[in-house]
Amino acid sequence: MKVFLKALIPLLLSLALVHSGFASKPNIILFFVDDMGWADSGVYGSEFFETPAIDAFAEANIRFTNGYAQPLCSPSRAALLTGKYAGRHRLHRAITGASVPDPQIPEKPQRADDLYYWPESRNHLPLEEVTLAEILKEAGYDTWFIGKWHLGGKPYYPEHQGFDSWYGVGGAAPSGSYFSPFRVPEMPAFANEDKYMPEVLTDEAIRLIQNRGEEPFFLYFSHFNVHAPYQAREADIEYFAE
Repeated sequence: MKVFLKALIPLLLSLALVHSGFASKPNIILFFVDDMGWADSGVYGSEFFETPAIDAFAEANIRFTNGYAQPLCSPSRAALLTGKYAGRHRLHRAITGASVPDPQIPEKPQRADDLYYWPESRNHLPLEEVTLAEILKEAGYDTWFIGKWHLGGKPYYPEHQGFDSWYGVGGAAPSGSYFSPFRVPEMPAFANEDKYMPEVLTDEAIRLIQNRGEEPFFLYFSHFNVHAPYQAREADIEYFAE
């Protein structure tokens, strides 16, 4: 897989360079959106949700409309970083208290009337997996992670998977609320309850970009929204209620 990724990354960078006209390695910002349906943006047909920034970006750039997705949080993140189907790293369900370090296929179905075997699922992305961040780091990129990780606890945090710095992390969702005080590892709690997590994460991303060095950067930005708990600022709630 490392050989495959090493071959794939230069190809992707070359395509980006041709498309952008850049003379050097382009900066890369990858947004990973949790639990957002493919039709939940205007550019893909939503007549309810208003996503003008996404729509404008999509119209001005390239859209990839045929592909395979692993439609669940932890497996999709592992697949994105490794380029592997879930069955290969054995992380095919969301990481929860039922996840295990070394998953096995049970000897019989979970329920007597089931017609299938539901295998156990891993509780972390193994460190021996080669990630996109590690390959880009080898290519001279500064690598940053912001937001939801959900690929294992501290021994498996982003700094062990190729990221120079990270902010946020945590499991499936912020514990209790998107409003401060936050209970997410490595994020200030903020005593002021007016702090809204998406805005705090975005501010950190802007700070990193504005203070970047000479090297190209790879920013993997993964908001916890739109995952539960479903919370927004009152003005947005009132707007869509109408």
